[in-house]
Amino acid sequence: DGAVRRVGVGALTSDAAAARINRDGVHVLISWDGWQARNRNLMLSLRPAPVQVGGLGHRGTLGDTRVAQYYLAGRVSAPPELAMHFSERLVYLPLGHAPP
Repeated sequence: DGAVRRVGVGALTSDAAAARINRDGVHVLISWDGWQARNRNLMLSLRPAPVQVGGLGHRGTLGDTRVAQYYLAGRVSAPPELAMHFSERLVYLPLGHAPP
């Protein structure tokens, strides 16, 4: 039905979280953490969703397309001429993007 919902998986292991996400039929999974201290990149590397996206909440590539295939970007924070430095495909937001 096009619903967006947030389900906490913080208490689950990476394997259990990936299984839950896959079982729930999540189509697009967005990583907010990048390489910050509490990231779930190990779980993301299990590819629980068909489309996985990074770029929100951090700057720079995740460096591995198993973790995210797309990076939400602004033309200032990730200019097109730097695209070769990203493992992800850059997807530009119309109003730009500047992480906190």
